[in-house]
Amino acid sequence: MITTTTAPMARRKAPLLALLGANSVSLVGTQLTQVAIPWFVLLTTGSATRTGIVAFCEVVPTILASFFGGVLVDRLGHRRASIVGDLISGGMVILIPLLHTTVGLAFWQLLLLVFCGTLFNVPGSTARSALLPDLTTLAGMPIERATSTVQAIQRGARLLGAPLAGLMIATFGPTTPLWIDGATFLLSAALITFLVPASPAPSITPSGAGAAKPESNARRYLADLREGIQFIRGDRLILSIVLTLLVNNMIEAIAWVGAPVYARQLYGSAIALGLMTAVAGGGSMIGAILYGMFGHRLPRRTVFVGAFILLALGYWPLVFLPPLPITLVGL
Repeated sequence: MITTTTAPMARRKAPLLALLGANSVSLVGTQLTQVAIPWFVLLTTGSATRTGIVAFCEVVPTILASFFGGVLVDRLGHRRASIVGDLISGGMVILIPLLHTTVGLAFWQLLLLVFCGTLFNVPGSTARSALLPDLTTLAGMPIERATSTVQAIQRGARLLGAPLAGLMIATFGPTTPLWIDGATFLLSAALITFLVPASPAPSITPSGAGAAKPESNARRYLADLREGIQFIRGDRLILSIVLTLLVNNMIEAIAWVGAPVYARQLYGSAIALGLMTAVAGGGSMIGAILYGMFGHRLPRRTVFVGAFILLALGYWPLVFLPPLPITLVGL
């Protein structure tokens, strides 16, 4: 029997749990795709260059959507943007195996689908991140613990999704993970739709101003975008974090191309690629859990700088093309 005290508490926590669940299934599915697509390209074309082109078509929309999509997320509302992004991205992913197994999939079509899927996935993911603070407050959870939980889920998705993708590819072929990824996007959209309460889109009226004068959407959009850029430029801390993560994401994009080529040429197996991604995700998940336990007691700047320095040390053994167990330990 649920008491009157525990029932309201459960209702306050349900939206946050739904958000975390949506993140979980979406990230696991995305991890399946990130292993399956480069292996699919290598398997069907034998070309590392084409694999790099596919990675380019994923990185470019990530940059564009991250830069230009924030204002659109604010205007649509975080909940609605998350749902729309998941539905469109899921549809793009499903089209890849659907076309491949029916009428055939040209390389330019693959590039277009990867581009569009990523273009809408980024705002959806951004919208879910923006929902976190309010839902965390509603659930009565410290923000450090909530963000740590999100990071643990993200790293756990790599731990689970990558070896699962390698096993699926080895057993059923590279298109099976793509079908499942499409389904995870749809499930994520359903969780947000039915379990996260609707909220109106934030007002775009400037602070301290009266009723805004009518103006075109294009001018208002550009004004909002310019305001966001000026805010980042005016805050040294945020600017430094943005630039640091810019470089970090660029390096991760290089690794997105390098990892499947490295695994295929050195170890000759999609399972090896899955294991490499999984152990990196497992280590990251442990780090996220530890930060959730002790992070509120530590100076954030020291953790941020120190973690980036230590992160680089794990990659040095890979330069010497070691056996797979040593590679896994380093990652």
